[in-house]
Amino acid sequence: MNAAPEQSGDAPRSGEPRQIVVGVVDERSRTVIQTAAQYAKAFHATLTCVYVESTMLALGETPQGSLYAAGLAAEIDEPFFPDDLTKVIEEGVGTTGVNWKAVPRRGTPTVELHEVAEDVDALMFVLGTRKPGLRDSMREFINGSVATQLSHKQVRPIVVVPLCVVGHDDDLPWMGDGQS
Repeated sequence: MNAAPEQSGDAPRSGEPRQIVVGVVDERSRTVIQTAAQYAKAFHATLTCVYVESTMLALGETPQGSLYAAGLAAEIDEPFFPDDLTKVIEEGVGTTGVNWKAVPRRGTPTVELHEVAEDVDALMFVLGTRKPGLRDSMREFINGSVATQLSHKQVRPIVVVPLCVVGHDDDLPWMGDGQS
């Protein structure tokens, strides 16, 4: 039986500013970053914006309807942070005055976000919900819900920012026929 992870300390390591880890996926992350910047300003923290290049690739669907995937070689190149996401972060942070840094990773999003949070002794995570559509459905099918997995596999609080709000009588985003 694995022991539960230890709680992060109340004080940042060696006088460094507190860190908030933000999952950055695409241009929809602007809303997530805006929310994270508000928390960072309130907590006098720095944003650590993490883009994870997944090492899993959806290859297709079996006749029974199951998806199948393959792992990509993680050694091909160093992970990189896309230039268009740098602009999204700048726009999301806006005039808050919050400092931020971009961290590119490659692997499983949950594992990589957790490792970055451990490395910087993060105060919390800020993540977005997924939007409806085939691409996001396949990504979540392969990797699972990042927020759900993190909520069970580490001790930091997670702020989940809604990206696709629906009414109480409407289908949830993953139940509709929306296509990306």
